[in-house]
Amino acid sequence: MSRILLLPCFLIALGTLGLGHSVAAQDAGALPEKFTLKFIATDPAGKPVEGALVTVAHVAKDDNPEIRGDAWSYEVGLTDSEGKLETTSDVVMEGNERWTGPLTLTFTAYKEGLAAPDHQKVLVAPGSSHDIRFKFTTGGSISGRIVDSAGAPAAGIMVAASTEAPNSSGRDIRSPGDVSRIIYYRDQLATTDTNGNYVLKGLRPGEFFVVVKSPGFSGVAPKCTVADRASVVLPEALTATRLTALKFTLSVTKKTFARLTFYDAEGRTVAKSAFSDAHGKCVVVDVPPASVRVEIEARGFKKTPGLNFKLVDGEHTDLGQIELEAE
Repeated sequence: MSRILLLPCFLIALGTLGLGHSVAAQDAGALPEKFTLKFIATDPAGKPVEGALVTVAHVAKDDNPEIRGDAWSYEVGLTDSEGKLETTSDVVMEGNERWTGPLTLTFTAYKEGLAAPDHQKVLVAPGSSHDIRFKFTTGGSISGRIVDSAGAPAAGIMVAASTEAPNSSGRDIRSPGDVSRIIYYRDQLATTDTNGNYVLKGLRPGEFFVVVKSPGFSGVAPKCTVADRASVVLPEALTATRLTALKFTLSVTKKTFARLTFYDAEGRTVAKSAFSDAHGKCVVVDVPPASVRVEIEARGFKKTPGLNFKLVDGEHTDLGQIELEAE
């Protein structure tokens, strides 16, 4: 794996790069000039936005097809009290080589409570300088109420407004490498008050799922549509279901790394991993509540046939002894 380093501010992991436009870093005469990025963030009234998180993303197949690799993203930094952030960088790859050709990068900004501005694609090159302006808008909002399994208000529960279709565990389903849906517009977050109420603000116009994000809990509200400056009130309370745990004992009396693939009744999958102890015992927490079958695999052993089980909310389900067959 190669990596790009935009100095001095951020480090970005990449897939394997094609080296057609690179030079050896040790050849001082061949080192490219740095490029400069100047960001300015303003609110709907045109005032500076302090603390806006600027992010950068790259999709090789769309932006730079000559660079072989997966999509990647990274955080650049936060704007200051004047809404500004400036960085001067060059591009360094693994092996101390520097990328000298132009590179298309995609930037956006995030600020809690404000709708994210449109992302901006910028073609950077050695010696170039770029002024990138982000204008936040008010956006819309979603409000609602979270309750526990007994119907009582659930305080301190984190929720998110996600544009992605959630799976049975309440986790977002994302396509690997599709940065355009992962990093450009981050989920807005909120935490419930003592009465279980929440308000998610600063939403771009579009369709959203309200998803419970607190560790150990799951819950997804039906999809709703939000317009700019519109307030959507969800009529029904969303239940934050406490996730269950699954325990089992491997037939290997040593600490073993196990990979687990959970299936729900519709065949959708969620992958997890866990370590067993020296006696082969293993406990997996946050098991997706709709799971009905699991496959287990460990290095040096064949994958187990699908094991069916029934979960009880908030309890530990024991699969007993799992016999592993050597490859």
